[in-house]
Amino acid sequence: MAQLCGDLDDEISFFFSQTSATRAECDDLARTMLGGQVKPVSVQGATSYTVVAGRNHDKIVQFRSTDALLDARMLELAKQVHGDIVPVSTALGRIGDGPQRQLAIYEMNRLPGDNYAMVRTSLAEGLQTQLTVIYSLASFFAQAWRNSITPDQYARSAIATEFSSRLANVSSSGILTARLHLAFDEVKEHLPMLISGDLPLVLTHSDLNELNILVDGASGTITGVIDWTDAGIQPFGLTLYARDKVIGSMGPNGWVYLDNANVLRDEFWKVFVQHAGPLSQMQIKSIDIGRKAGYLLRYGTYYSSTQKGVVGLGNMSVEKRRQYLEAIL
Repeated sequence: MAQLCGDLDDEISFFFSQTSATRAECDDLARTMLGGQVKPVSVQGATSYTVVAGRNHDKIVQFRSTDALLDARMLELAKQVHGDIVPVSTALGRIGDGPQRQLAIYEMNRLPGDNYAMVRTSLAEGLQTQLTVIYSLASFFAQAWRNSITPDQYARSAIATEFSSRLANVSSSGILTARLHLAFDEVKEHLPMLISGDLPLVLTHSDLNELNILVDGASGTITGVIDWTDAGIQPFGLTLYARDKVIGSMGPNGWVYLDNANVLRDEFWKVFVQHAGPLSQMQIKSIDIGRKAGYLLRYGTYYSSTQKGVVGLGNMSVEKRRQYLEAIL
């Protein structure tokens, strides 16, 4: 999971304190393979070390913990669904001693753009850039909708079982207040509708946050979606929290929407329908249930490497989790 670092070198040092490979060895390997200056990216993941390399600074080399390997099948599916905004990744073996503390090596093309979190303030200053981000995001979701997955009955049953188990974790987490239990009960009641096929099952990014979305800093166009670790097949709508992060944000006194949030929300659905086709009232209802389910899974559970699709968050207090859920649900 991507994270903003208070001190980049400290975060990198902590990562390598848990591995048998050293930062110097990884940097040397990247430099030997691709040439050019090796420089760490400004946003590092909790389970990886990522550098820019190549004589034209056009390559990414990522060193990942062995419990956070990339799934080649999911990466290929993501490429088929979303095209050029998904990086091409090649596995290049491992570095380090001992299978549990080794790092897997991946080479990727470097996608253009900045992490949305780094430029969101400037992009929010103008209506046109706000709309461009919204249009790009609506197109991204429509791509998933148009390329829905039709699993066999065994796979569908496995998805339903995992979904039920994750909801049980939400229920037992101690995070839900009386009001949040109402939203939880609604999602649980409509669980068969989410799995039955009324709502498409789609490729679902595990952590579609502001750090994993790359945008053109001038226009707001989405140029990349990165870190497809733990992607899975889940009902559509579970990652719609990404849209809410564009039209609002958590401030010191709670969640605050932009003044024109309703306009941006309407524009999102207009563009989505243009790309995905008309929605029935049942589908609209199902999407809203899926959106609520995604929030409950994200903020109502804790991260586990066994989770696929939307994952829970790790280092966040119960109070902050409730603050997000109360504001949105």
